[in-house]
Amino acid sequence: MGYRHRLATRADLPAIVDIYNAAILEKASTCDLEPVSVASREEWLESSRSDAAPASRTVT
Repeated sequence: MGYRHRLATRADLPAIVDIYNAAILEKASTCDLEPVSVASREEWLESSRSDAAPASRTVT
């Protein structure tokens, strides 16, 4: 099975938020203490479109 890496899209936000919220609740891997919403991550996604640090995900 191969993997490919691509830029994240708005359609990916629900999955990204689910993974992130699980990390908030189950691990000490983020500084956030409360779960976030998809709406709150839309600005983050748009701001991460720069070449410096694009939001991305790996898909199978």
